[in-house]
Amino acid sequence: MTHAPGPRRRFIYATIGALAMGSAVAAGNVAGAAPAMRPPAAHARPFTRRFRLTTPIQHVIVIVQENRSVDNLFHGYPTGQSFPGAADTVAQDPVTGAVLQPCSLYELQSGCPTSSNQNTQCDPSHAHEPAKTPEGFSTEYDDGQMDGFPNEYGNKCVLVNGENVAFSYVPPSDVTQYWGFAGSYAFLNHALQSNNGPSFPGHQYLIAGQAGGLLPDGTIDPSNPWSIDENDTTPKHVKGGQSYTSCLTPTAYVTAVNLLSSYPGVESKTTLHPCNGYATIFDEAQASGLSWKYYTGGESGLWGGPSAVSQDCMGINSSTGACNNANIVNCSPQALKDFINNASVPLPSLTYVTPSGKWSDHPVAVSPNAQTGPNWVAWLVNTIGKSKYWKTTTIIVTWDDWGGWFDHYQPGGLSPNQSIINCATNGQLVTPASCGFRVPVIVISPYAKPGYVDAGVTNAAGSILLYIEHTFGLPTLAPRGSGALGTADDWTSDDLMGTMNFSGGAQKFVPQPTTTPSGYYTKSSCIDGSTGVE
Repeated sequence: MTHAPGPRRRFIYATIGALAMGSAVAAGNVAGAAPAMRPPAAHARPFTRRFRLTTPIQHVIVIVQENRSVDNLFHGYPTGQSFPGAADTVAQDPVTGAVLQPCSLYELQSGCPTSSNQNTQCDPSHAHEPAKTPEGFSTEYDDGQMDGFPNEYGNKCVLVNGENVAFSYVPPSDVTQYWGFAGSYAFLNHALQSNNGPSFPGHQYLIAGQAGGLLPDGTIDPSNPWSIDENDTTPKHVKGGQSYTSCLTPTAYVTAVNLLSSYPGVESKTTLHPCNGYATIFDEAQASGLSWKYYTGGESGLWGGPSAVSQDCMGINSSTGACNNANIVNCSPQALKDFINNASVPLPSLTYVTPSGKWSDHPVAVSPNAQTGPNWVAWLVNTIGKSKYWKTTTIIVTWDDWGGWFDHYQPGGLSPNQSIINCATNGQLVTPASCGFRVPVIVISPYAKPGYVDAGVTNAAGSILLYIEHTFGLPTLAPRGSGALGTADDWTSDDLMGTMNFSGGAQKFVPQPTTTPSGYYTKSSCIDGSTGVE
């Protein structure tokens, strides 16, 4: 059984132009400032602008937070209402019977009792495969049994009642801004993480629909089928928190999985430099004359995105040690500064914003003020919402992976114990790194249906990419499926147009309250975003 998009509006277009995926090569050491326009990607064929949907949208902003599942972050949303029109969440694990427990974004606050806990400051594993102890996606998923969450780290991370910390949810009072934006605009109920691994490959899927191993048509490259599926790197994390997973460290490598092997896949420790040459959404934008920026808390970190793509990085600036592409902004707080100064800093057509670690929602890494992540997102959204750009902008807020937190929804199907291969499309099986647990997706726009909860099943990163492509008339690189950029697992990618109503005119912006002043972010130093976490 393959999930169908149901009533969701789905567009399937033919490919007009494509980029070939280059081999994994290290970027050279290039001195000087970034030029205004970069040369075409290696092995590129000319892009041709395709049919563009007629909408008022001229700007798309993708805000990427860290490590949360739908059951963890939207438990009971909206309180007092039932499905449909509400998030598909449960009060207890239907397999083990474990009752979900409240645990604050900042785990040592009162929402997560510590009086008899050995370790509540625990980051649930979200690796692809087990290491020395039972952990990660393959343990939790357990071939479709969905019964592996109690085994995380050998159950060393426990709550006061003995349940694993993975069986917890964030109290609604910690995430009022997220719930508020979802209630005022649109929320995706069953957006499955496009890969079943941690942050580094997750951030690659969000910009490229893959993390290596695919050909331009979205099929597996038989000559080089290796796709990054873990975060481990060499050199390892160094004092100061940096992790080296980009074109900026020629000696780094990351673990990959062979996409031609069956789930959970064959991992390799062979040297795969994290500097790929596959096409990204930024290549498409650049070729079509669209402006873009990618704000990151650390180009050399796990959340560096295009810094790990050779033609996007454009080599290393010998003076700064950063990528030569000025479109990659090595400072998350600069995004809010630019949004605030929108009169003098024009909003690009396409913008990605990743956080600094302390306001990322990442367990353990977040600031003692549990509200900083939701406040950070609220400041970004509110600033655009109150600006001249509101009527022409769509903002998509998502989380890069499920973070190891419990989620009850079976990614292979609606009924228990179905195989993960049910995420296949057109009779082809997904790759062993594809189709993960759910991640929240909020679609904020003056044309989003207020309070709409989309119940369809979709590929989270693929749907975001497809929305960008269809909004701007960009080419699509995977003609055999629904059209998501570059994916072998584009099983049900939807273009999110079903969340929109363009016929009723622009809605007035509905801001969310902030309890942290903007200066908390804009006056912060530009620190490494990953801070050594996944």
